[in-house]
Amino acid sequence: MDVSLTEVMISEHERISEMLEEVNLAIYEDNSKISEAFNRFKWNMEKHLFIEEKAIFQLLNNISGMEIGDTFRLMEEHGRIIALIKKIEEDFKTRDYSAIQKLMALLEEHSDFENQTFYPTLDKKLEDQKKQEILERVNEILRG
Repeated sequence: MDVSLTEVMISEHERISEMLEEVNLAIYEDNSKISEAFNRFKWNMEKHLFIEEKAIFQLLNNISGMEIGDTFRLMEEHGRIIALIKKIEEDFKTRDYSAIQKLMALLEEHSDFENQTFYPTLDKKLEDQKKQEILERVNEILRG
């Protein structure tokens, strides 16, 4: 297999982080800039969560012996990410952008665990055929 799950997801995490950084920088611009950057980030973050939950986690449920605890941890973090995104949206009205920093910290912690532990473990434990199936789903979603 040419590309690992870890490589694909590290690249995806970097792309998402860059978009959130654009949101953070846009708070010093006019409202249309932050709205545009935030909407792009939100759309891509939702797509990213869909990739993890539907293209990856769902396929793991059928694999015996796979550690499920990490998947539950990540799903709980996804809920916290979604809640912070909603808070940021609500806070735009008052121009309170403090939740952006909280989201940046949570995403960094979340991505670090996935990049350093979760996906490398999958790359080691999964058979090439299963990894290929997951990668095909991931790439299909990313292509849109």
